[in-house]
Amino acid sequence: MLLSVLVAVQVVAAAARSSAGARADDMSFLLWTRSNPGDEEYYPLLLGDAANLAAAPLTPSDPTAVLIHGYTSSGFTGWSPRAKTELLSYSPYNVISVDWESLAEGPWYPGAVQNTQVVGERTARLLEWLQEAAGLDTTLVQVTGHSLGAHVSGAIGQHLQGFRLPFITGSDPAGPLFHNVTSDFRLDASDAEFVQVIHTDACSFLESCLGLAEPCGHVDFYPNAGEYQPGCSDLSKQGETRGCSHSRAHDYWIESINGETPFLARPCSDWDAYVAGECDSCGQGCLEMGFHVQKDLTGNYYLRTNDASPFAMG
Repeated sequence: MLLSVLVAVQVVAAAARSSAGARADDMSFLLWTRSNPGDEEYYPLLLGDAANLAAAPLTPSDPTAVLIHGYTSSGFTGWSPRAKTELLSYSPYNVISVDWESLAEGPWYPGAVQNTQVVGERTARLLEWLQEAAGLDTTLVQVTGHSLGAHVSGAIGQHLQGFRLPFITGSDPAGPLFHNVTSDFRLDASDAEFVQVIHTDACSFLESCLGLAEPCGHVDFYPNAGEYQPGCSDLSKQGETRGCSHSRAHDYWIESINGETPFLARPCSDWDAYVAGECDSCGQGCLEMGFHVQKDLTGNYYLRTNDASPFAMG
């Protein structure tokens, strides 16, 4: 009961917040392209600044990937620069990393939860501005967010006006304070034309999992049951284990961009049925988890991975 009350308080507070409550220096939008691919060569996009946009290395006709980090992380470090490098190796892209480090800092996690709506709304305004002022091809936009960043991705879709997001990848969406809340306050299939979710640390709140177990996309992938990931099984270091499994979601997605072996997944009712061999056929169709996922099927999909990179088993 107490947890339910706390959740209600937090989501109401989130709804009450708006982008006006965030200072301009609370967030940064870092642009990488093939003309400025180095980790330190990002171009800072300044929302609403025409001169800044005119000088940007943005190619409006190229596909655009928006990357959103999670709690206690940043857009300058961690998985975002690694993803940027893989994307630019794959194809010409506008890669925009949303840095909201000061709004996602610890130790007050509920405050960061509130700020997911703030960051989502402001990022939506950026994409609208890029479309209006630069002619950005919004049919080629995809958003990938990890942990709290996955819920920011959903908030972007909810706040956009004038067009709909084509594609969201939710990378192990954060679970704490998002269990049993309405779709208005977390990532949901209604937030984009297609939403895939990769669950890697998704079990109950009482088991201290960091991810959300409930299906929340058009397609929800559960590698290794979506809980403990191979190579992250040292239960004597539970905190370290949970963080490792939580991070595997973006590791799998990054590998899938240029990986030689696909993350092939089968539809199944649950993990027990999968390991019992009840889903050996593709049924309605097998899917490749990650960057190259087909967008014509829905449901829950299961697969195994290796315990170290390369993770995909085909």
